[in-house]
Amino acid sequence: MRAFLVGLALTLLAGPSLAANADCLWEATPAAERDALLASYDRDLGGLLKTQLPSDRIQALADACAVPQMQHGQIRDLVLARALETASGRYWARRTGRAFAIEQAWMSLSEEDKDQLRRWAATAIADGRGEEKYFDALPRFAVLMQATAPEMPHLIAFILGRGYRELMSD
Repeated sequence: MRAFLVGLALTLLAGPSLAANADCLWEATPAAERDALLASYDRDLGGLLKTQLPSDRIQALADACAVPQMQHGQIRDLVLARALETASGRYWARRTGRAFAIEQAWMSLSEEDKDQLRRWAATAIADGRGEEKYFDALPRFAVLMQATAPEMPHLIAFILGRGYRELMSD
């Protein structure tokens, strides 16, 4: 019964799953725009999170990935989530000397921890802060990555990107 209630709450929190996955939206974004988003991460992470996509770009991505009209509002968030995941992954690869270090750490988290961090990412994308009650797994993830205090924004960026993408994408 508890699993059912958790699943129901997660469904209500997240809304309908996006028909096109984040990878399709990312690949359909022109390379120059993807590069600009990734460069923005290095310059100003906060600025990246405020990035808006023009309505014609959203329509082009929706057309390329067959996104229904009612879900166009999620396109920007999924593109930015993929940018956060990619850019923070690059940071951790440079920091650790291992190409997929953060992805491996993410996969080693318990499913309960990943679910909790996904819920945090969804609330953070929605309100810009996130619900602290969903953030209990952060210290365990930080230990896996041996993250220092100055590196926490990169860890949180990965959680925002990967967590939101996994929650909202097919």
